[in-house]
Amino acid sequence: MNLSFNSLTGPVPENLTSLLHLQTLDLSANSLEGTIPPSFGKIPGMKFLYLSLNNLSGSILTDLSNCSSLQLLDLSVNSLNGAIPQEFGALTQLKHLYLALNELSGTIPPSLGNCSSLVELDLSWNNLNGVLPWQFAAFTQLQLLGLSGNDLTGVIPSIMIRNISSMHHLFLEYNQLTGTIPSEIGHLTQLKLLSLGANTLTGVIPISYTNLSSLNHLYLFKNQLTGTIPSEIGHLTQLKTLDLGSNGLVGCIPASLVNCSNLEALVLSSNQLNCSIPGELGGMRSVQYINLYNNSLSGKIPEELGQLSLLQYLYLPNNDLTGSITPSLANCSALEKISLSANRLSGTLPTDLGRLNLLSLMNLFNNFLIGSIPSTLANCSSLEYLLLGQNKLNGTLPTELGRLSRLQDMYLSNNFLTGNIPTTLANCYSLRVLQLNENQLSGTLPNELGNLTFLVTSFFGGNMLEGLIPTSLWKLQQLQQLHLEDNFFLGSLPSNIGNCT
Repeated sequence: MNLSFNSLTGPVPENLTSLLHLQTLDLSANSLEGTIPPSFGKIPGMKFLYLSLNNLSGSILTDLSNCSSLQLLDLSVNSLNGAIPQEFGALTQLKHLYLALNELSGTIPPSLGNCSSLVELDLSWNNLNGVLPWQFAAFTQLQLLGLSGNDLTGVIPSIMIRNISSMHHLFLEYNQLTGTIPSEIGHLTQLKLLSLGANTLTGVIPISYTNLSSLNHLYLFKNQLTGTIPSEIGHLTQLKTLDLGSNGLVGCIPASLVNCSNLEALVLSSNQLNCSIPGELGGMRSVQYINLYNNSLSGKIPEELGQLSLLQYLYLPNNDLTGSITPSLANCSALEKISLSANRLSGTLPTDLGRLNLLSLMNLFNNFLIGSIPSTLANCSSLEYLLLGQNKLNGTLPTELGRLSRLQDMYLSNNFLTGNIPTTLANCYSLRVLQLNENQLSGTLPNELGNLTFLVTSFFGGNMLEGLIPTSLWKLQQLQQLHLEDNFFLGSLPSNIGNCT
């Protein structure tokens, strides 16, 4: 009986137990409420029971352990509470047990180790506590173990890792696990995904993980790992995601990463890496996301990064990078977001960056950039955030910037910009934030700025602006902050200033 993906409401009917020969019952993805009927334990031939994606509440009754033929039990994505019944250890035919995304509490019953036929066990995103039962070592056929998003403590049992050689996916992230990553992890040669992030794991990354030749995704973020990134990481040629962010890793980024020809996402942010960015990263032709934020990386941005034709996100802020911004980045035609803020970059802004017509974020805030703002940036038709503040840029504001109709935030404060504020900025009708303060801008404040109906914050202070304050500004209903201090404005405040509510 399959009634899944409908709009059924009310409680699960008790009288389904009269279907004595029922083997499969699928009521998933409805709006059923109430508790699971205890009478379900009286259907001896039940093999597959799907009740996921409903609004079921109450505890999981031990009566289900009487369904000795049960091979699959899916109660995920409900509001079930209480403990996982230890009687479930009697379900020796069980191959798939899904209890994720409920409100279950208590410890994981060691008796589950008796379910030695389990292929997939997912208890993720509950309120389970206690330690990982070493009895899980009996799961010699297990391919997926999901325990993420709980309050599990203690170490990862080495015996469990060593025995489950059939494992494909291991999710232990967002718990409170301690100790080191077991070197036995190298025994899981069929592993495709390993997620140990957001725990309190310490020690170094074990070299043995380089035996995981089938690994596609490795997540070790938000731990307390130390030491260097082993150069042997280049052996993981099937790797698509590598996330080692928010640890205490030191040393260099291994050039051997170029051997990870399938890598799509590289996250090494918030560590203590302190070498230059290896040019070899330009050989990772599949990479789409690079995040090296908040390290102590030095040297220049490698010209070879311009070879990354699929790169969409490049985050290098909060480092000690020097030199100029390489014009080769303009060859990254898929680039959507680039952030190089809080470095020591110098030189001028490459005019070729205007070729990045998919770019939505350009964050070069807080560097030592000089020269004028290239008018070619107006060709970045997708640009939403232009952050060039706290540099040494000079010259006038290009009138062409008025073509950036999608622009929402423009930060050009704390530079040496001169000349008038172009009236064409009024064509950036999506603007919410406009910061031009602490420059050397002159002339009057354009009355046309009153057409920026979405404007919330505007800073014009610390310039040499003069003349009357446009009355059109007081009509901006979204405006919350207006800074005009330290200029040469004259005249009286308009009478309609009280309309700015």
